[in-house]
Amino acid sequence: MPFDPFVIPFSVGLLFVLVVMGYKYVSWIRQMPKPQTPLKGFQRIKALWDATVEVFMESLLHRKIFKQNVMLGFMHSSIAFGWFLLIVLGHFEAKSVSDNAFNPPYFSIFLYFFVPERSMYKGHAFFSFGMEFILALILSGVFLAYLKRLTKRLFGMKRTSKMRGIDKIALYSLWSIFPLRLIAESFNAYVHDSGSFLTGPVGQFFGSFLPVANLEYSMWWAYSLSLGVFFIALPWSRYSHIPTEMVLIYLRRLGYRSCSKPTGYTMFDLYSCSRCGICIDSCQMNIVYRGRNETVTAHYIYDVRAGHENDFALFSCLACGRCEDACPVGVKTVDLRIGNRYENTKEFGLNHKIETINVVANSAIGYFSGCMGKLTPTVIDSMKQISSAAGDTLFHLDEEKGICCGRPLLLAGQLKQSENIIEKNKQRIESLGIQTLVTSCPICLRTFKNDYNLKIEVIHHSEYIERLIVSKKLVVNNSEAVVAYHDPCDLAHGLGIKQAPRDVINSAAVLYENPDTKSQGLCCGGGLAGVSLNSQQKLSIAYDAIQQITNGETNTLVTSCPLCKKTFAQTRMADVKDIAELVAENILTDGKGTQKLQKQSMLEAVSE
Repeated sequence: MPFDPFVIPFSVGLLFVLVVMGYKYVSWIRQMPKPQTPLKGFQRIKALWDATVEVFMESLLHRKIFKQNVMLGFMHSSIAFGWFLLIVLGHFEAKSVSDNAFNPPYFSIFLYFFVPERSMYKGHAFFSFGMEFILALILSGVFLAYLKRLTKRLFGMKRTSKMRGIDKIALYSLWSIFPLRLIAESFNAYVHDSGSFLTGPVGQFFGSFLPVANLEYSMWWAYSLSLGVFFIALPWSRYSHIPTEMVLIYLRRLGYRSCSKPTGYTMFDLYSCSRCGICIDSCQMNIVYRGRNETVTAHYIYDVRAGHENDFALFSCLACGRCEDACPVGVKTVDLRIGNRYENTKEFGLNHKIETINVVANSAIGYFSGCMGKLTPTVIDSMKQISSAAGDTLFHLDEEKGICCGRPLLLAGQLKQSENIIEKNKQRIESLGIQTLVTSCPICLRTFKNDYNLKIEVIHHSEYIERLIVSKKLVVNNSEAVVAYHDPCDLAHGLGIKQAPRDVINSAAVLYENPDTKSQGLCCGGGLAGVSLNSQQKLSIAYDAIQQITNGETNTLVTSCPLCKKTFAQTRMADVKDIAELVAENILTDGKGTQKLQKQSMLEAVSE
């Protein structure tokens, strides 16, 4: 078995990273609860296949980063995918020159040192060209990484994340690996008169003025040392994300999810963040802090890993989810913060008295306006008008007395109090006998869907209105008025409901959307999660959001969240309406049965 002392740094580093990361993963997995959506049989096989495809597309090719910026995507994918190809093709090349059933890991990495004369082996020209082409691809990515440090705007970024000392050690060793490999193999090619299109010319260049034969061995040492240093630094640096995000993808596909309480899965989420900085520019807290924004996820995770968590950064986050949408890995940053709020907050011990009411609903459809909905009675009136025109009866769960869904307490770190409210509300809802629950509040909707585990259908009022329009139960006149639409955070980012509200708006008006995609999914600033923000800071976010969304093209802003409506209304910059109000204004009825006649005439026109 071939061996030389210079392979020791590489071998020790590889063994070290495998042992340390393996120990971490085992300890985290042991702290994980059972998967929320357990899979069986073929489902599990399909999930594993889907996870493998996702790892290939996101961890190696970095498809999501390509969508952000082509140069940024190429930089990441050329290094990640290129290194993967280098390992795979190098393994096959090593097998072509060795008859051993097993070779140590370092053999394929330093193959050209151990087998300098390879021209007599089958496939030599193919392997030489292929390996050097891949190396050139990786080096182009390393060059772009150097360039990004000098001019980040070229890569579509205004701000980048900060690094600790261990991050810099890992980064500079990573940047050194492939240039040192090129030099070592080029020196080897010059000495042994080999090499292909890259190492041949490079070796000739250095050989023209350097004693290459005397320096070659030291270059192999330098290459091995750079690999060893990177591997040893990896578990405590930002680059721990490289193996961790792959494990996270498999866990996610197998049904594991983040929880309100920190678990082993939380650690996979935390260390899957590469702190690439893509989330920084998407954070609206940049409006509040013109300098360094400690609230932004990349900086916050930096502080959490370093063990000096900032309470203000923890409690000033809007929890809007824009950073989650921007994250190439899909790290659940909102759940991460909620879990940390629970860990860092003392339970208040509040005694929430929820009356038990033995009532059976007079309809199969229940309506929940929520706390914020009670503060916007025009939305409730519009929903009553819409359901009446459609011939539906809505049973209003919280018409007489307000009922909290429990999420405000959850966002404040009061997990036990939130769970108490959720359990009592769940019993109350299930005792009503309704089949569908409609709510105007995206905050409540998200909580009902994710935390209540209800056995009935739960939908947003925009989805309910869309169903009425599609089924022809509700006929709406298009006023041709130009309006802009604001995506509420919990509805768009939290639940992915974006199209239904737009379809409803297009039936009653003309929807204007800012062509600048950065204006999409902006938070109103009034979210319940921003506990540490004062009213002026929240309003500054609202001012900026409404300017970007309307873009000077319309004076009417439509939203589908009562809290967003109240927040935007305080800016006095536009006529703010809920989507239910827009539809109610344009129902084809005079209150005396015209709605029914209009529907009948429309159906007859369609049949003709």
